[in-house]
Amino acid sequence: MTHKFDRVAIFYRPDISGGSTWEKKIISKLKSLNKKIEIGSKRPKVVIALGGDGTIMEAIRNFKHFSPLFIGLNLGHVGFLATIREKKNFLKGIEKIYKGEYTVSERMMLHVGVVRKGKEIYETQALGDMYIQNLTGLLDLDIHIDEHLVQRVHGTGAIASTASGSTAYNLSLHGPIVMPDINCIVVNEILDHNTPTPSMIIKKTKRVSFHIKNFRRRNEVLLAKDGLDIDVGMWTDGVLVMRLLPGDIVHVARARGKIKLAEIEKDYFFKSIQQKFTFK
Repeated sequence: MTHKFDRVAIFYRPDISGGSTWEKKIISKLKSLNKKIEIGSKRPKVVIALGGDGTIMEAIRNFKHFSPLFIGLNLGHVGFLATIREKKNFLKGIEKIYKGEYTVSERMMLHVGVVRKGKEIYETQALGDMYIQNLTGLLDLDIHIDEHLVQRVHGTGAIASTASGSTAYNLSLHGPIVMPDINCIVVNEILDHNTPTPSMIIKKTKRVSFHIKNFRRRNEVLLAKDGLDIDVGMWTDGVLVMRLLPGDIVHVARARGKIKLAEIEKDYFFKSIQQKFTFK
């Protein structure tokens, strides 16, 4: 499966060191391959993201509706989502992908919906994870798989992640690393004061629900964008998207679409693991 390189977007954060320099080099390379390539397209077929995993996820949030091929060039730490890890291989790798010498890794996403007083008030998607966390104290929440209560958390929160997100916040919570081509949902607690419960790997066809039961209202933190106080928030792919209230239910399930990431290096994921943990 190949993607045309006729419309290409290049994405990086302004604070990414070397971002603008590499953008110029990449544009020059693409134009040498095909002068008719449209750079900076608002409806791209290919998106080149410069940065770490956070930047690649931000690019995915911005362009996922166009179903492009994503190419991640790692300018951060070890990039689990990056297509090319070392700068010296950036231009050569882009040329290989242009020539169709790559495979496509399709990544499952999460559909996240928030129900308040029986009505869905918010929905979004996440490639990596969704987590609920109390910023100032503890909260009580129940975790259901389909209609079955499987865990009660008295702690700071809980997280649901995809295989792609298993190497992010889930990993720092001592959750499992899951190979990126496995379609599943990983559920993990955050600082539970009850007897510790192992993380769970849930089949992709199941729905996980987080029922916000109770927490102490402290009114110590305000959301900058609207000035509302927030104690418990919901994040998707590391971005705070809304505040939660007692009685809210957050549903997490497999999203319909998938994200397409280019891969040119065999066993890239395992090499990233090796580098991340300095295995010799």
